[in-house]
Amino acid sequence: MPLEGFPEWFDPERILRLAERESGGEAEIYATYSWRVAVDVKAGSVERAYRRAELAVGVRVAVDGRVGGAGGQASSMGDVEEIIRAAASIAKSSPRDPRWPGFNPTLGRGPEPPSVYDEEVATADASRLAGVLVEASKRVAEEGARVSEASAHALTEHEVYINSHGGPLDSRGTSFLAYLEAVSGEGSYYDYVDSTSLEGERLAELAPLIARRAREAGEARGLDEPLRGQLLLEPREAGELVSVLLEPALSAEAVIERRSPLAGRLGERVLSEHLTIVDDPGLPGRPSSRCFDAEGHPASRRVLFDSGILKAYLHTYYTSRILGQGGGPGNAVRRSLWSRPVPGGSNLVVEPSKTKGGIDDLIAEMERGVVATANIGMWMSRPESGRLTATITHGYLVEGGSIVRPVKGVSLMADVYEILGGGFIAASSQRECRGGVCSPALLVEGATLS
Repeated sequence: MPLEGFPEWFDPERILRLAERESGGEAEIYATYSWRVAVDVKAGSVERAYRRAELAVGVRVAVDGRVGGAGGQASSMGDVEEIIRAAASIAKSSPRDPRWPGFNPTLGRGPEPPSVYDEEVATADASRLAGVLVEASKRVAEEGARVSEASAHALTEHEVYINSHGGPLDSRGTSFLAYLEAVSGEGSYYDYVDSTSLEGERLAELAPLIARRAREAGEARGLDEPLRGQLLLEPREAGELVSVLLEPALSAEAVIERRSPLAGRLGERVLSEHLTIVDDPGLPGRPSSRCFDAEGHPASRRVLFDSGILKAYLHTYYTSRILGQGGGPGNAVRRSLWSRPVPGGSNLVVEPSKTKGGIDDLIAEMERGVVATANIGMWMSRPESGRLTATITHGYLVEGGSIVRPVKGVSLMADVYEILGGGFIAASSQRECRGGVCSPALLVEGATLS
């Protein structure tokens, strides 16, 4: 039967039966109906404002271990039928996977995450979003800088999943994303907020800090000499480190393929005894919170590192059937609606047991090192070895517990398991959530800075 929130003609159960008949095997349907309002500002003027609604449909079918998927935007049942035929054709020409376990047979809902739908975001228009950016731009101007680029997006999304074993499961949520970049002379700095609610005030509160750091960036220079010392990662930078280096290594798929340095290390202490990391799909107010994963399995909280000891991997149904250890399914994500599910976190939360108050308190603990507030190139790090590489584009040189001057162009190299293991010193008591990671600031030692 048709689902509330989707076009009237869209019936997931009917589409599933068509896919089963066309392929002669089992099938799954994963679809989203979304509507987005966005405003982009450049050089002080609105460059683009739009409202867009779209239905995206993904179909995967499996016949005797041969799996194929196809998908795209759909405006009619005819579009969906074309997607089904394409998926069946791809499956029939694909090699057989001897380890194929079938689609996930355990469909269900975990606890409903609180505050994942916000009516203010769902009903926001372009003028409301433009107002958010105007107010933040005023705060930047008051601090002697100007906004070079800014954007605000309000997204409402309704998703549905069904396969040959059951369903449909459906959910809806909202997300708000606002980005702000300020310039002053030769310096620039950016930051962003993301949430399920419309947090314009939070962006306005960030604006003076963005402006101040843009001014400092124009005065910054590199280090006078290389040093191997302490590194303080602000929450945004610490979260990126977790996302780039730890999350891929926790993937059971990477473990199976021997691409993870965590393979075979369940039960071992890998990180500092003061660090616990969990995957929490029930976190309030986060766009990546969910009650079921991308293959319809109930989502639940999972401890990955407990006081530094590796307890579990991130699993799909497929990897849990092959590996058979380190947790079960419930962590499936997809790069597109029709691609195969891969293991991934919902909200990776860093929970330290050793804290030192705020960032200023952590700086006071530093003998000599660098505070990293922004970087480029961390995505080029190597999760298969744990090697961290990046260039700090904005930060501060610290000596004797005090900031000496702003720095930029600082090359950073480290072993993530060294700095988060014996090199971990302390964390801030407050954490920030960005993307799919919630982390406090992390003070570590053992990094090479030049």
